[in-house]
Amino acid sequence: MESHSYILLRIIMCACALEIVPSIAAGQSDTIIMKDIFIYDSKATASYTGTHATVWNADKTTYRDAKLSDVLQQHSTAFVKTYGPGSLSTTSIRGGSAAHTGWVWNGIPIQSPMNGTMDMALIPMGFWDEVRLQTGGCSAIWGSGIVSSAIHLNNKYSYNNGIKLTSQTRYGSFANLYQQASMLLSYSKTIFSIKSFYQSAENNFLYTNPYLFGKPQLRLTNSALKLYGTYTDVFRKLNPYNELNLRMWHQYSYRQIPPLMTQNSSKASQTDQFIRLSTEWKRKKKKHTTILRNALFFEKLFYNDIAISLHALSSTNTWIADVENIYHPHHSHQLIYGIQNIYSRAKADNYNNIPQQNRSAMYASYNHTTSNKKLRSSANLRLETVINNSSERVAVLPLVPSWGAEYHVAKKMMLAASVNRVYRMPTFNDLYWIPGGNPSLKPEQGWAQEISARFSSAPSCHSDSCKAIKYFMLTSTAFNRTIHDWIIWLPASTIWMPQNVMKVWSRGVEFKSNINIPWRKGSFSASSGYDYIVSTNEQVYEGYESELHKQLIYVPWNKTFTELTIRYSQFSLSYSFSYTGYRFTTADNEQYLPPFDLHNAEAEYCVVAGKNKFILVFSVNNIFDEQYQVIAYRAMPGRNYSITIAWQYHKKNNVKPNLNNT
Repeated sequence: MESHSYILLRIIMCACALEIVPSIAAGQSDTIIMKDIFIYDSKATASYTGTHATVWNADKTTYRDAKLSDVLQQHSTAFVKTYGPGSLSTTSIRGGSAAHTGWVWNGIPIQSPMNGTMDMALIPMGFWDEVRLQTGGCSAIWGSGIVSSAIHLNNKYSYNNGIKLTSQTRYGSFANLYQQASMLLSYSKTIFSIKSFYQSAENNFLYTNPYLFGKPQLRLTNSALKLYGTYTDVFRKLNPYNELNLRMWHQYSYRQIPPLMTQNSSKASQTDQFIRLSTEWKRKKKKHTTILRNALFFEKLFYNDIAISLHALSSTNTWIADVENIYHPHHSHQLIYGIQNIYSRAKADNYNNIPQQNRSAMYASYNHTTSNKKLRSSANLRLETVINNSSERVAVLPLVPSWGAEYHVAKKMMLAASVNRVYRMPTFNDLYWIPGGNPSLKPEQGWAQEISARFSSAPSCHSDSCKAIKYFMLTSTAFNRTIHDWIIWLPASTIWMPQNVMKVWSRGVEFKSNINIPWRKGSFSASSGYDYIVSTNEQVYEGYESELHKQLIYVPWNKTFTELTIRYSQFSLSYSFSYTGYRFTTADNEQYLPPFDLHNAEAEYCVVAGKNKFILVFSVNNIFDEQYQVIAYRAMPGRNYSITIAWQYHKKNNVKPNLNNT
C-alpha cells in the first residue's frame, strides 16, 4: 500500500496540472502580442539570486576553445579533472565530487542516471550562445545533484535577425583538427539554426615519465580520437501568444584510452553516442506565462579492451516532462511554480536486470524586488518522490528549501547571500552495479550557505557585455557546506561496496576581479580569480581513522587564474595563466601530486569587409613546456600550437517598426 505522503504528493501534483491546463486553453482576450524577444530559461532567474556566476558568450570563446573543459581550466578557478587531451574530463568545484555539479541544457537537466556526471570532453563550446557556471547549490530549483555548482548550456536567439553563416577550421599540434560550421535563419515568425562540428587528433605527444628509471621521454600511444555532432534549433510563433521550439543534439565519439605511466601499452577504447531531443511550448499572457517542456535522451557507451577480452555495452533512456508557470501579479513580485517528472532506465552488462527510476517533483519560487530596486530576494521550495523498479520506493524526500537575496548598499556596492538545502540521489551504478551495488543507499543531503560582496564601477555592466566603457569589478565570496550520508565505495570482504558513511565539510573563500580600460582604437582588459578551498572528512568508516579531518582527494587547496587582453584596431593579444595547487591522491593525504602552472598566449587578427568578417588566430599553449599530471599516472602534453581560420557572414533583415506593438 502506498504511503499517505506519497498519495498526498500525487494529489497535489494533479491539482497543479488542473490549474495549468485552463491557462493554456484560455481565450485570446487576456493575451498580449509577443514582441521580438530573446529566448531564455525562466527558472534560472530564481536560481541565480544570491549566488555567483561566471558567463562565457559565444563571441568570446568560439574561435579560441573547442571544448568546455579547456575553457574552465584556462579561464576560471574550477578544477578540471582531466585524464588527458580528449579523454574523460569532470569537475571538482567548491570541494565537491564530479556528481555534485549539475548540468542544465536550456532548462533541462542532462547528467547521466548511471553515474550522475557529464564528460566535458564531449561538449563543444561552439554549440552554445552562453555557458554559465553557477557556483553554489540549488537543489530546490533543479533537483538532485546541484550540490556544489551547476553548468548551464543556453541558446539565445532573437527574431528578425536575418541570415548568419559561420565557418571555422583549427589545426594544431599532434594532428589535432577541429572544424565547425553553422547557419542561422531568423525571420519575423521563424528561427532555424543548425550547427555541426568534426574533430580528430592523434595526441601522440612526448612526455617525461617520472615513474621509470632515468625519467625517460616517451611518446603517448593509443590516444587517437574522432568526434562529430550536429545541433539544431527551430522556433516558430504559432500566433501572437504561442511559441513552439524543437531541439535536437546528436553526437558520436570514438576515443582510444592511452596507457597509464606505469603500463607498457593499452588496447582500450571507448565509443559514446547520444541523441537528445526536446520540445518547448510557451504561452504568454498579460501576467501569466506557461511553459511545457518534454525531452527524450538516448545514450550508448561501448568500452572495448581486446587485451583482456573485455567488451562492455551500456545504454540509458530518459524521458523528462516539465510544466512551468510564471505569474507576475505586480512588477515587484513574481511566482514560478511547476511539476516535473523524470523517468530513466538503463541497461548494462553489470546489471542483473534493467533498472528503472521515476522521479516526480513539485517546485515553487517566489521572487521579490523592492520598488527602489535595492533589494531582490528569492524563496524556493521543492518536494520530490522517487520510485525505483516500480516496487522499491524511496521515501518522499524532505522539503528542500532555498533562499537568496541581493542588496545594493550603495550605487556601486552589492551584498548577496544564500542558504540552500542540497541533496543527491544514488545513481544506478551505486544501487545496482554487480558486484557491489547497494539498493539500500540513502540520498546524500546537507546545507550550503554563502555570502558575497561585489564592487562595480559600472553596476549594470558585466565583463562580457561592456567592452566599450571603462569599469572595474571585484567580487569576494565565502561559502560553507556540510553533506551527510556522502556515498563512498569501500572494501567489503572481497568486493567494493558503496556506503553512506561519510560526513564532508567544505568551506572556502573566492575572489574574482575584472577590469576594462578602452581607448579610441582599442582597449585593455584583465580578469583574475583565486579560490582557497578546504574539504575534509568529518566522519569516516571504522578502520579508516587516518582519513579523519583530511582533505578529499583531488581537491586542491589553491586554484588561481589570470587573463590579460590588449586590443588595438584589428589586432588583439591575449595571455592567460592558471595555477593548480597540491592534490592528494590518497585519502590519508600521504601521497600527492605537485602543483603546476600553465601559461598560454594567442594573437588574433580580424578583418571586416561589408557583411563578412574574417578572423585569424594563432595560439601557444603551455608556453614553458611544463611537465605535469592532473590525475596520477596520466600524461599531459607539453608546449603545443594551433592556428584557426574563421569566417562570419551576417545579413540583417530590414525590419520596419510595428506600431501596433508599441
